[in-house]
Amino acid sequence: MKEIVEKVIKTEADVAGKIEEAHSEAQRLVREAEDNSRKLVEEAKKNAQAEAQKRIENAKKEAEEEKKKRIEEEKAKEQKLLDARRKDVERVAAKVVDFVLGADEKI
Repeated sequence: MKEIVEKVIKTEADVAGKIEEAHSEAQRLVREAEDNSRKLVEEAKKNAQAEAQKRIENAKKEAEEEKKKRIEEEKAKEQKLLDARRKDVERVAAKVVDFVLGADEKI
C-alpha cells in the first residue's frame, strides 16, 4: 500500500511539474505572440507613415506645378493686355501726330 501511495504522490508531482512546464510554455508563447503583434503593428505604422509622406510630397509637387502653371497663364494674359494697350496708345499717338501735323499743314 505504501508503494501505491508513493507512486501516486510521485505521479502527482510529475503531473504538477508537467502542468507548470506547460503553463510556462503557454506564457512564453503568449509573450512571443504579443511581441510579434507589436512588431507587425509598428511595421504597419511605419509603412503607413511612409506612404502618407509620399502622398504628401506628391500633393505638394502637384500643387507647386499647378501654381507655376497658373502664374504663367496669368503672366501671358497680362502681357496680352499690355500689348493691346500699347497698340491702343500707339494708335492714339499716331492720330495725335497726324492731327498735329495735319493742323500744321493747314496753317
